[in-house]
Amino acid sequence: RKPPLLTALATGCCDKVAAALAEDPEAARLPFVDHGWEPPLCCAARLCCPTQIFSLLLEKEADVEQQDTHGRSPLDVLIQTLEEKTPSKIDLLGLPSGFTHEARVKMEADIARRRAEVLA
Repeated sequence: RKPPLLTALATGCCDKVAAALAEDPEAARLPFVDHGWEPPLCCAARLCCPTQIFSLLLEKEADVEQQDTHGRSPLDVLIQTLEEKTPSKIDLLGLPSGFTHEARVKMEADIARRRAEVLA
């Protein structure tokens, strides 16, 4: 069974997070033991929760220095999550999604190489 705070964070709903924290204010400071020891701020970052949820967690003294089991801070998790969710340059060009990751990386490298040749 998921802890109430984790369940609330997964919804991205500020009211549900506030209710979970009102029920157990200490939950903001404790990692989710049965769910990979993930700290609440790292979880909120991974789920791309609204900034108001971060404020609620910080009001209840969530530790911004607390790291996940991979040694990542909440900011590290947020940056990685946003990078993974941001479309690549190839996606922005509108190429078919059937390309493998390796093909996309190679194409991006080729574009960068050609741009450098033109600018040289």
